[in-house]
Amino acid sequence: MIKYVIQAKTNILPENKDVKYYPQIAPATPLTLAQITRCIEKRSTASSADVKAVLDALQNGNRVQLGDLGSFRLMIKANGVATAAEAKR
Repeated sequence: MIKYVIQAKTNILPENKDVKYYPQIAPATPLTLAQITRCIEKRSTASSADVKAVLDALQNGNRVQLGDLGSFRLMIKANGVATAAEAKR
C-alpha cells in the first residue's frame, strides 16, 4: 500500500491566499538498486537482469510504463538561478 500524507498549501498569489490541501507521498527510507532488484525478483517471474534492464531505462532518462502500477520517469526539482553556468553546478 502506498502511504501518503495531506499537506496544506497557501496560494502564493497576493490576491488569493486560500489554503488548499494536497495528498503527497509520505517520506520513506530509500532503497538501493540491489534491494529493489531482489524485491521484484522474489515477487515476480522477472529475473534480476530483467529488473535491472527496466531500471537502466529509467537511469537513461526514459519513461517506463509498468501496467496498473503506472509510469515512472526521472525528474529534477531545482530553484531557478541567474545564469546557465550556475544551473550546471
